[in-house]
Amino acid sequence: SLLLPVTAVGFHARAPMRMVSASVINGVSVKGNLVPDQNFVLVKLRKADEQTETGFVLPTQAQEKPRDGEVVAAGPGKRDPETGVLLPTEVKPGDKIVYGEYDGTRVVVDGEDYQVLEDRNILLIYEGDKPTITNARLLEDRVAIRLNPPLQETLRGVLIAESAKQNWVPQDGQVVAVGPGLRNGQGERIPLGISVGEYARFRDYVGNDIEMDGEEYRVVRMSEIVAKWQ
Repeated sequence: SLLLPVTAVGFHARAPMRMVSASVINGVSVKGNLVPDQNFVLVKLRKADEQTETGFVLPTQAQEKPRDGEVVAAGPGKRDPETGVLLPTEVKPGDKIVYGEYDGTRVVVDGEDYQVLEDRNILLIYEGDKPTITNARLLEDRVAIRLNPPLQETLRGVLIAESAKQNWVPQDGQVVAVGPGLRNGQGERIPLGISVGEYARFRDYVGNDIEMDGEEYRVVRMSEIVAKWQ
């Protein structure tokens, strides 16, 4: 199980500072506090926006499913299978995070929606009400790329049809933020081979789109980048 009663977990100095008290999980009665296992975290989801910024009320089916929230509990970390070194969980209770679109498992605790997911599925941590370029911090080997707009014409000067622009799939742009890198078996960071300001091309249909400061960005892993240039 990803969530364990506190009495079933051996705690030490790295144990989470906050637990989640619960009496019912997914309709099943439980006893005691709960804590995610290993490098899993429990996230209290942000409420879905019920209206637009202009005040238009959105029907339930049109409300965008939140992919962000606050970490309320976190496991102590996961041991490297070869060295046995404990790799601490990348986030802590109180952190506001954004995670991948299809990552994690939804759970209902005492009638409230939460998401349980591994820390490696978290894209970034942010401060304030919503993520921005200045307050967001990417995790692990994540790279945030400001996407290039669709081409207006070919190299020969031929205008590109609007229908072709609509089917355009972005694959490159400028790097605006990078994570600290993955950890090796000793827990040391492996620096990324790309820097802010460089341009990058990534593989088709990878990463997650996120809007910050009114612009669209794609967050990908370093391993998904196939080329870079100045």
